[in-house]
Amino acid sequence: RDAQESRGLGDVYKRQGLAKSDLSGWIDVPDLADNDVNDLEQTNIRIALGWTPSDKLELQFKYLEQELDLGSSFTSTSQGILNFQSQAPPGLSAESAFLEPHHDSYQIGNLTLTYELESMTMVSSTSWFNLERSVAYDITPFFDIYFGVPGVGQNVFDSPAESLTQELRLASAGSSDLHWTAGVFFQSGERGGFQDISLDIPAFDVADPVSYTHLTLPTIYSV
Repeated sequence: RDAQESRGLGDVYKRQGLAKSDLSGWIDVPDLADNDVNDLEQTNIRIALGWTPSDKLELQFKYLEQELDLGSSFTSTSQGILNFQSQAPPGLSAESAFLEPHHDSYQIGNLTLTYELESMTMVSSTSWFNLERSVAYDITPFFDIYFGVPGVGQNVFDSPAESLTQELRLASAGSSDLHWTAGVFFQSGERGGFQDISLDIPAFDVADPVSYTHLTLPTIYSV
């Protein structure tokens, strides 16, 4: 949806969009007594705003958000049915105990200011990015290799990330044969990885979840 209007403080425009998908799954997992496990929900939001208070100044704001939820990343082995026995590699257990849901969400925003000076143009651009991702993995089929005894287990991996960037540019204006651009750039960001592992191994009397930070990077700066 688009809209534009003029007021005493200058021209204002906006553009917005919303898209949503809700798809039912078609893969059944009899071993887990669950049906349609690969259902998908996705939402997308887009917003753009602009303001021109004068002939020399223009401000633009843009925002994008997307969220995705997948019931499980399982694939079918025959006619919409997942049979663990038929897809298990040699040496691995055909058993599975958990679904493998996937969640992904991110937001991107940008604010740009453009100002026309007498002999040059100044542009300031500020951007922000945020990501939240969570994926669950069923590690039950690998117990024979890892522990040599049966058991069940799940690994939930979260990988968040965030960054902020700022750019300031000056560019020549006019009809001169010499054109130049100069500016500075700054970026800061951080990302990490966190795992929550749940194990149930009767032979070892282990039935407690284990949580630990698998990967965490410090804040990153660049100029």
